[in-house]
Amino acid sequence: MASRTRSSTAASAFWQLAVIRRADRAAPVRLRARALPAERLRAEPDDALRTLTPLVLRTGRRAEGARARGGLDQLRAAVALLADEDPGLRGNAESAVRLRRWVHEVPPRNAEVGELLDACAHLFSDYVMASTRLRVGLPG
Repeated sequence: MASRTRSSTAASAFWQLAVIRRADRAAPVRLRARALPAERLRAEPDDALRTLTPLVLRTGRRAEGARARGGLDQLRAAVALLADEDPGLRGNAESAVRLRRWVHEVPPRNAEVGELLDACAHLFSDYVMASTRLRVGLPG
């Protein structure tokens, strides 16, 4: 049992390091590290979102880290965490949505972006929501 706990702790530490390395200055390290969390998201989406998103949000302010995540991935993860039971995590997710750094990186006229915006409409005034929707190519 102790070996299994150590193994899961090591795996968790590995994934956290992979997220941090997504913002590495060395391009080969950064490129490989960007692929790793995506692999885990495909394999274990619920667990990966709960364990990696807080770290992604914390490292997101680093210049390279902001470019490392796609805007749609950031918006998707933040909206998913709006219903989390942890108030700190919910607050970080709300800030990530409200700051709208993802706006310039989402695909234009994307239906999923519209659905995600609808899910977080309570965070914006009608004016801000309409201008955000127009900015991403959706009807206001």
